Amino acid sequence: MADDWEDDMIVYVELDGVPGGQLIPPGSGTHNHHAEILGIASERPVLHINGQDFVGQYEDSIGTALFLEKKEKGGEPRKPSSKDPSVEYVCKTDKKLVMQPAFLCEKTSVSSEPASEVSADQTGSCETNSKDKPSTVTAGEDLT
Repeated sequence: MADDWEDDMIVYVELDGVPGGQLIPPGSGTHNHHAEILGIASERPVLHINGQDFVGQYEDSIGTALFLEKKEKGGEPRKPSSKDPSVEYVCKTDKKLVMQPAFLCEKTSVSSEPASEVSADQTGSCETNSKDKPSTVTAGEDLT
C-alpha cells in the first residue's frame, strides 16, 4: 500500500525571540521533547514545541548549512582521526526556516478565504505580526 509510509524531512530551523530565553530547560535531556511542524510546505509553517507555538517563513541562509550525524561504534569513545571520522555527512541546505513566537487565537468569523493573521481590532487581545512583536495564528487556519 503506497499510503502507509512516512517521509522524513530535515529542516534547519532558527528560533528568534524564544520566551524566557530557553526553549528546553537545562538538565531536562533531549529525549522527552516533542516538536510538530504544521504546514511545512506552506509559506507560513507553524511549529509547536514544549507547549510553545512559533510561526515562520523560509529564508535564504548566508552560506551552506551541513547536517552531520554522529557515528558510534561499540559504545566506546573514539579518538578523532581523518581516516576514521566520528561523523558522517547527511545533507546540506541553503535555506532556513526562521520562526517567531506566536499566540493562537480563536477564529472570530467564518469567511470563504482562509485567515492569515488576526489583528487587535478583530479580537481585542491579539497582536499583529511585526518584527518586534510575536505573530498570531488563527486557530483552524488552513496551513496547506
